[in-house]
Amino acid sequence: MMFSVSLILLIVSLPKVILDSTCSVQHDSSRSRLTLDIDWEPANNGIGRPGKRGAVGPKGPKGDKGSSGVKGESGFVGPQGPPGEKGERGLRGYPGPKGDASPEVIIELEQLRTRIEELEEGWVTIQNRYKYWISQQATTWQVADEDCKSRHARLVAKIIRDSSTQKTIFDAVRASSLRLWVGLNDIQNEGSFIWSDGETSTSSNTPWRAREPNNYGNEDCVTIQYDSPTDLDDTSCSGIYRYICERDMA
Repeated sequence: MMFSVSLILLIVSLPKVILDSTCSVQHDSSRSRLTLDIDWEPANNGIGRPGKRGAVGPKGPKGDKGSSGVKGESGFVGPQGPPGEKGERGLRGYPGPKGDASPEVIIELEQLRTRIEELEEGWVTIQNRYKYWISQQATTWQVADEDCKSRHARLVAKIIRDSSTQKTIFDAVRASSLRLWVGLNDIQNEGSFIWSDGETSTSSNTPWRAREPNNYGNEDCVTIQYDSPTDLDDTSCSGIYRYICERDMA
């Protein structure tokens, strides 16, 4: 609280005044007036009243971070954003276990393998009913018979008996200039010839050469010869000749 006190010097006798930052004296000579401004505060245990507000002090240090508040409820799901860029291709995974092939696939693969072998070996198709193959190696009748079986075939029999295919095989024999084993023998029972497909030989299904078979020198196996390809001749099974294998296509 600020008091302004005007005193008439001739009337009032002032006590001793100590001038400091809390008071000021002004003298007006034209009016014979002395003005004394005193910052006055009633006694408060010897503590004066607060001074004037000072200038703003420097900014204090940043306080410690307060504790986190309670988590609010989740908001609504927003709309789907645009697709991102395609990422790089990942590493190749480990191969899976080998699957089992179906019976149909196995059959097809086996047929394909057989066709490839036939092309490589030189098998010839007759009327889409039979296939035949002439060997490149000469051997005994027994070895020839076993080799044809190993090729899923037999020594030629049906093609010779079939009147619609006889000419084709006879022409092939004539062109070969060879004597060749065929699938006919009487090894089990002398005089009873059996074809390699199990059919019994008869005069109507076996084109023997004249005066054959004669079993000259124990001849239990049969050949066909290029100089007379329409006629069969009984021969010793130990002879060494090339041979003809046949397969059914059906």
